Amino acid sequence: MKILAIDPGVKTGVAQYNTDFPHLPYLEIVEGGLQGFQSWWEKNIDSGFISYDKLVVEDFTNREGVHGVDWTPLEIIHWLQATEQIDALQQPSFRKPGDMLSDKALKRANLYPRRGTVGDKHQVEALRHALAYLIAQRHIPTIALISPRG
Repeated sequence: MKILAIDPGVKTGVAQYNTDFPHLPYLEIVEGGLQGFQSWWEKNIDSGFISYDKLVVEDFTNREGVHGVDWTPLEIIHWLQATEQIDALQQPSFRKPGDMLSDKALKRANLYPRRGTVGDKHQVEALRHALAYLIAQRHIPTIALISPRG
């Protein structure tokens, strides 16, 4: 199963997680807000270069002092809702170091991007959403992969 997860924003994190090949997630940061994301979508999704079975998108909550007046995430979410079937609209994740989807857990599972390619981590946040979706669906191979006992 291929999960396409989106962390929308001026810099949008994108992750395609394929449960058949879990150690090779596709991760990217798409710049340019809604227009940049629409261009990326046309080039990669509409062309068939990237496919997915489930679309998971981080929901947007404007937290005072964090986002200012940037509504780019909502623009991307609304565009996706108008053009695609979103399978899950997930709340932003607020992790603690011991959480199942922490950086340490992703590194242990060999899912964290290689050194020097992480940048602002938007693509890592998108990957967390893909994994959180699979965990919520009780996808045992994914749980076993990222579990400390796995």
